[in-house]
Amino acid sequence: MLNIGIIGCGNWSKKILSEIEINKNYHLTSMVCRGNSLQEANFKNKIRIFKSIESLFNANINDCIYVAGTPDINLKITEHAKKNKIPLILEKPLSNNYKNAKRLQYMAKKNELLILPNLSNFFSESFVFVKNFIEENFNQIQKIIIYEGGDG
Repeated sequence: MLNIGIIGCGNWSKKILSEIEINKNYHLTSMVCRGNSLQEANFKNKIRIFKSIESLFNANINDCIYVAGTPDINLKITEHAKKNKIPLILEKPLSNNYKNAKRLQYMAKKNELLILPNLSNFFSESFVFVKNFIEENFNQIQKIIIYEGGDG
């Protein structure tokens, strides 16, 4: 059984929580929740609630961390994860800019840290083509606008 911790208490993390609870291969052990948004949640298992990212990692009770937060915290979380080599699942977008995305990639590779994006089409042909095009033409590109829709 895989012990999972979650960082984030918004609407998306509640969807992730419900999926973890119905799957027999996973056990939700802990969450980082800065606010009081968990009062309405109904958990079948008792979990530890932490107020800070640091305290979650210091507890060392998780095999994996699912990050359902904003991309501005991903670098900070990766810094903590690399110390204990705890794999991460990062919600999209991974970063707010290309420089931080490359930094995440470098940190993961240098520290042999597994980071999985929650992005099902990450390895699709069209995604890889666009990624390579951007990397090859990075200095000529002034702006990229992405239009996307759906319910997640």
